[in-house]
Amino acid sequence: MKTFESVPTWLREVREGSEEDIIIMLIGNKLDLTEERQVPQEIATTYAANNRLAYLETSAKDGENVGVAFEGLIN
Repeated sequence: MKTFESVPTWLREVREGSEEDIIIMLIGNKLDLTEERQVPQEIATTYAANNRLAYLETSAKDGENVGVAFEGLIN
């Protein structure tokens, strides 16, 4: 949860130093650890929608949606 609480600061910094039309993706990692989830999906998706962010959940451990995240940013 601590990392998620830092997102507004990071988002402000990115937007201040970037073009207005930048695409930013919020990625929730550790999808494979559903029982240890710290940020409810509804909170993350709502935050992303309210802040014009693409949102995706991934698992670096098993690779789930990692390729999708990169493809989404490229396209």
